Amino acid sequence: MRRDGGSVAEVMTGALPAAPDGVLSAQAGTVSLHDASVRLPALASRSGARYADAPVPGTGQPAGEGRLVVLAAAPGPPRDLVMPLSGAIAARTVRVSGRPGDGTRLKLAANSRAGTIVAAAAQAIAPAQSLGLDPQVFPDTVRGGAVDTPFLHLKGQAIIAGEFPPSFTVDGAVKDTGLIAAAMREPGTGVALMDAVARQFRKAADGGHGGEDMAAIYQAFRA
Repeated sequence: MRRDGGSVAEVMTGALPAAPDGVLSAQAGTVSLHDASVRLPALASRSGARYADAPVPGTGQPAGEGRLVVLAAAPGPPRDLVMPLSGAIAARTVRVSGRPGDGTRLKLAANSRAGTIVAAAAQAIAPAQSLGLDPQVFPDTVRGGAVDTPFLHLKGQAIIAGEFPPSFTVDGAVKDTGLIAAAMREPGTGVALMDAVARQFRKAADGGHGGEDMAAIYQAFRA
């Protein structure tokens, strides 16, 4: 479970030649579509290993509590081998498909939603504050409504408190939104919203907030 495709490839290159034939190599990081569907499966194949694309939406705390969701994409036997392993960190394993890369496709789609929720919370709280309102009014207003989500309150409270201990960093969000936009461009999907969100994460990173939690995107919206 590594940060990007390069670090996953580095681990596989070092470990797989010493592993027995047929060993399972399951990548659980957030990587590019090319890495997930071409580069990493080829590395596994050259060493006689089986490969599963099994990324996880979530961060360290839910992993430690066994509450992640594993998005498993691989032919039947490797995918089945992922199941007992994922039980240590996940509450659920989604059998996405038998095609390596589809787990990453779904992960990038899920991450696009997470990034836009955080950006939307920051975009709502920043003008509320600049207009002289108590920023807590915004999360209190949407609570229990059709657009409410626990993630909004989690990141919204960090924004209101102005405290950003990292769970998933701004730098990580810059990397992920770049991967998401690249994946969306491949089939010609419109990327206007994702590009806008990515620009705000980059602005926060350029402002010195790259190592803080992704909720620090709020700094890019401040007057």
